[in-house]
Amino acid sequence: MNEISSEALYEDPYFINEIAISNKDSDGNYTLTMRQQKRGQQLHESKMKFTQNGMNALVGSWMMQTGNCHL
Repeated sequence: MNEISSEALYEDPYFINEIAISNKDSDGNYTLTMRQQKRGQQLHESKMKFTQNGMNALVGSWMMQTGNCHL
């Protein structure tokens, strides 16, 4: 499964702040993965699954929040 990942802004003391979106799986759902790690500690990873409509709503709300959506 391919994914597109982006690093979040550096935030001390975190070594890794990352969010990744996977391609559609066999059920047509997307997986959103958040990874965060402090130096010297284990990686914490959270995953959430979204349908196509759920992913559209999530991305659309992000676009509205940042002013990148024109209605």
